[in-house]
Amino acid sequence: MLKYIKDVRKNFVLIILVTGFSGIVAQIVILRELLVSFFGNEFSIGVILANWLIVESAGAYIFSKKVEKSNPHIEHFVFLQVLFAIFLPLSIYFARILRTAIPIISGQGIGLIPLFLSSFLVLLPVSFIHGALFTFTCQLYYFLIGKEKISVPGPDNNKEQSIGTVYILETIGTLLGGVFFTYLLLPKFNSFQIGIGISIINVVLCLYYLILYHLKNPILTKYTKFIYGSLIIVLVLLIYVVFGYKIKNLHEYSINKQWHNQNVVYYHNSKYENITVTKSNNQYSFFLNGIPSITIPIPDIASIEDFVHLPMLSHHNPEKVLIIGEGVGGVIESILKHPVKKIDYVELDPDLIKTVEMFSTPLIKRELNNNKVNVIYKDGRLFTNETKEKYDIVFIGFSLPVDLQINRLFTLDFFKLVKEKLRDKGILVLSLPGSLSYLNEALKRVNACILNTLKQVYPFVKVIPGDSNIFLASFNKQVENINTQILSYRIKDRNIDTNLLVPGYLNYKLSLSYKEWFYSEIAKVKTMVNRDFKPIGVFYSLAYWNDIFSPYMNYFFEWVQIHNVLLIYILLCFFMLILIIFYFKNRILLSKREITKFPFRFYALSKASIPYAIITTGFAGMIFDIMLIFIFQALYGYVYYWMGILIAMFMTGTAMGAYWVNSKIKEKRKTVKLLLKMEVSLIIFTVILPLTFIFLSYNFYGNLIFFKIVFVILCFVSGIIIGMEFPLANRLHLKLTKKEREKGIVSGTAGLLYGCDLFGGWIGGIIGGVVLLPVLGLIATSLTIVFIKLSSFAILFLVWICNNRNMV
Repeated sequence: MLKYIKDVRKNFVLIILVTGFSGIVAQIVILRELLVSFFGNEFSIGVILANWLIVESAGAYIFSKKVEKSNPHIEHFVFLQVLFAIFLPLSIYFARILRTAIPIISGQGIGLIPLFLSSFLVLLPVSFIHGALFTFTCQLYYFLIGKEKISVPGPDNNKEQSIGTVYILETIGTLLGGVFFTYLLLPKFNSFQIGIGISIINVVLCLYYLILYHLKNPILTKYTKFIYGSLIIVLVLLIYVVFGYKIKNLHEYSINKQWHNQNVVYYHNSKYENITVTKSNNQYSFFLNGIPSITIPIPDIASIEDFVHLPMLSHHNPEKVLIIGEGVGGVIESILKHPVKKIDYVELDPDLIKTVEMFSTPLIKRELNNNKVNVIYKDGRLFTNETKEKYDIVFIGFSLPVDLQINRLFTLDFFKLVKEKLRDKGILVLSLPGSLSYLNEALKRVNACILNTLKQVYPFVKVIPGDSNIFLASFNKQVENINTQILSYRIKDRNIDTNLLVPGYLNYKLSLSYKEWFYSEIAKVKTMVNRDFKPIGVFYSLAYWNDIFSPYMNYFFEWVQIHNVLLIYILLCFFMLILIIFYFKNRILLSKREITKFPFRFYALSKASIPYAIITTGFAGMIFDIMLIFIFQALYGYVYYWMGILIAMFMTGTAMGAYWVNSKIKEKRKTVKLLLKMEVSLIIFTVILPLTFIFLSYNFYGNLIFFKIVFVILCFVSGIIIGMEFPLANRLHLKLTKKEREKGIVSGTAGLLYGCDLFGGWIGGIIGGVVLLPVLGLIATSLTIVFIKLSSFAILFLVWICNNRNMV
């Protein structure tokens, strides 16, 4: 019997770990598929992750109410696992074929509302069930394990520690899932192989546990037999799909549907992005996360010749050239037509170049096999910081800072870095979307922001307007004096064969009237300077993207740009004041005698402070995640390679913090007082975090190893601070919930507070990377978190004071 009990405990703990593991893997797999179907930037990521969190919180909360009304059965839990195993592959499939239900073509973006609704529907079954599983797991853990495992007298500690223990175990599973997916699953398997593999693991484990459980409880009801039958049927179907070679067929069929039955000749997920190649009439098109990037063997000649030859001809003798991103497929060949001695081409993803070489054409061979071309697989900004070389011309191959990764190449800090890498009379070249007929407000702001940022560093900036505006920045005044005569002379002198750059076309491109019109339009808007720690360029780019694909959301972006951070602080202060008045009012209604005689009556008025504190902590935790990844990316760029480590350290800290507090629940302490100390710790950490980043960036920027160590430590510490509150809040809320205290129910509290935690993360995810960090910047975003946490601290402190500091 003792061995049986140990096996039950061990296997249920394993099920909890697998539940956390499965949740994070499912989240990442579906996220990556949706990014390919839609527009792969932080805006899309924020919306998709926010949908996952809000649906999961709804599942946790709704099922907590169901569990309260009935005793938890292991069969219910297993049935949810069966549904999860069924819906995970289906959700991957629906994420791929979603384009067929929406009238958009390959490479086209999608507006905010369609993105929100589509991702919501795809994520709904999987994330809702995963949230419900947490609630069931907490209650089952208490009934199956918690009562016997925890030796402290009294049922309350058992309940409180059961929730905390499940939270810790699921966090550990999430940690393992993130690391395994990044370094083991992603490089070797496609999404269907991963999804079906996870489903098989869940079904087999649940079947084994159910058999083990019924060895002691041999009575099988009709419902139990139904569950056994469902497990076996689902397992057989999944195994048939795997060993019947149906995964390959399903994978290929869904890809064709995803790409509207185009001829997809290659599909691959690298560490950094999804790479898809389509073929049409001997023309290959390369898509990165669903966005068109390269076309061979015949590229976009007009845009390439403008982007390359106009800057190259503006320099009297360009010998050394640096290209950061998107150089292969025409750009390098155009540069080679000039008298260059060396071209350094920096590309982050080596799989992209390998894929291009798989479909090699004479153009690609001329570019990559030339002795003058040096291909470097590294982040462009990191290479620029580390290289000792100096260049005559630096090309930024990306045309819009639509995400944080690209925006790092359009900031004041990077422009200063490039300045140190330019030779005398060197030129920095970049491009942005434009028009020679009409510039809307969003397009004006994008161009004005980058132009003003360039002028902070370079005294001479020339803009060549067009459908793509070309910016030439230099310390050489001659860059502004380039005219048709000079360019035509250099074309002839260098014997350059071009398709477009004839004198008539050069007069058109360098027209003074177009230049004056462009500057007059740009002068109508006021913008901020784009910085590493205040990436406003991302926000302006997202506003422009939104204006194209979802113009009915323009009012939101306009409102955010007009109203400053002061309004946010005023609203937060007003909200705090209302809550404080509410608590004072309730305090006056209850005399001290009533509080002593009927403590739960006062607690019922006060217990809303606990969910609010968890919501604000969930919000802060998500912002910490975004902030740490954002700063690492801003400084070093290759965040996708390191994201697994950073998130792993954050989750490790969360588990450690929760474990420490969960062990302290055994001790007789005043819970509110300890929770207040944690709130203060979180506020202090929020103040210290941005100051630490700023200090390190100015004093230790070149010390890469030291920086990595600091980031790992900060991720770990932030995880500890966030993780400590959840078990403690569960203890306090259970003390304040009379019904759950008397009946021994933990699901209500577990579902409510877990839902609140995810809801806070949803708010942080939806606005953190899109509004707060880009618009407010690092410092103001941290102050916003401080104000929000001060409100939860003030309410908890008021509850503690009103209860004569005796609240347990």
